[in-house]
Amino acid sequence: MTPEVRTGGDLVAESLTALGATTVFGLPGQHALGVFDALRRSTLSYVGLRVENNAGFAADAYGRLTGGVTPLLVSTGPGALMSLAALQESAAASAPVLGISSQVPTAGLGGARKGYLHELRDQQASFRDVVKSVH
Repeated sequence: MTPEVRTGGDLVAESLTALGATTVFGLPGQHALGVFDALRRSTLSYVGLRVENNAGFAADAYGRLTGGVTPLLVSTGPGALMSLAALQESAAASAPVLGISSQVPTAGLGGARKGYLHELRDQQASFRDVVKSVH
């Protein structure tokens, strides 16, 4: 019998649960599959949508209606950028949406390694003027 292995995705799911989240909105993407796999193993409910901005606006509405922290989970690059309008609306209305985006491995940023899908060299810069904080 092998011991259960926890991943970074499990840490994300556990942290969201500890913050009081019950429902996660989003759209899976290549670089975030580990988190989505961990969501499947968690007690969190998942609402998947077909476009990131729709997922963001759904998370915004859910956060406003429930008053609880509402995670929005999107992929890297274009997927993350598609969520900006919804996150701007959430920030302007102080809706409790927690946006989480994946990123390519650090070694792949800036063209150091070719072949990473959806690389956005400074993804954080795209969000700095839109949301409360970027980490």
